[in-house]
Formats: sequence, C-alpha cells, structure tokens
Amino acid sequence: MSVSVIDATSTGSTGTVMVSGNMPAFSVYSASTSTSLSTNTETKILFDTKDYDTNTNFNLSTSVFTPTVAGYYLVSASTRIPVSGSSAECYITIYKNSGAYRRGYNPNGITTTNQSLQVNCIVYCNGSTDTISVYAQQNTGSTKSTDAASVLTWFQGCLLRAT
Repeated sequence: MSVSVIDATSTGSTGTVMVSGNMPAFSVYSASTSTSLSTNTETKILFDTKDYDTNTNFNLSTSVFTPTVAGYYLVSASTRIPVSGSSAECYITIYKNSGAYRRGYNPNGITTTNQSLQVNCIVYCNGSTDTISVYAQQNTGSTKSTDAASVLTWFQGCLLRAT
C-alpha cells in the first residue's frame, strides 16, 4: 500500500481547501525592456522575464496577470525612473481591469537623478475576468524611461486567500 502526502491549506469558513501547487504566485521583471513614459501620461510598464509563474497566469506579451483562482492577492511593484535632476512628481499604479486601484508616488518638487517608486496592496480578483497590471507616470516635461534592470523594475503577486 502506498500513501500520498498532500499539503493543504484551509481557506476559512467556506470549507474550501487549497492544495499546495494550485495557489497562483508570480514574479516578473524588466531585464532588457524599458518603458518609455511621455510626460503626464500613465503608461503600462512592460515586463520581459519571469522568475516564476506557478499557475501560468502572467502573460509577458501583454504584461498582464489574469488569476484563475478567485480570492485575495497580495501584489507589489517597483520601478525607477531616471529624471536627471528634474523637479518631478512620479507615480506607480496597480491597475485592476482598466482602472487605477492603488498608487505609490514621489511628491512634486523632489530633485534627484532617480525616482524610486513602489506600491503594495491586497486586491480581490474573481478568478475569471479580473486582470492586474502596473502603470507609471512622470511629469518632468520630457519623455523618460523606466530602468530595465531586474532589481529596479519588477512586479510580483501571490494568492493570500481563496474564496
């Protein structure tokens, strides 16, 4: 007789159990692709490399995460925008579907050679039609680009609790 061991996590009062391996998680970054940011225009950040994508829910060609398990997801993103000493206000925004959901920013008047931006949030996704993506914006008066480096421009997420 053989016995199989299954790792399982209870998701609460509904009785739903997530079996280890079907809890989506992803980590992507920009290894060689920078995103061009026109001034005062929110632009989707492009990601070209996966560290991991446990449930194949991240599409590199569109830079969009489409979770197939309904529940609450922790998502985090970061980028750096070289602004060359300009006085600039810069934003990074988590989009759910086609609208801004949560935003991180560096305030107006910051003068530095680089603006580092981060945003973290928990977002509910229905597991069928919701999508998550990351946008950035800068207002220096001229076009700038995000840094293409894995440690500077990245996007990660994982399922915290299924519903």
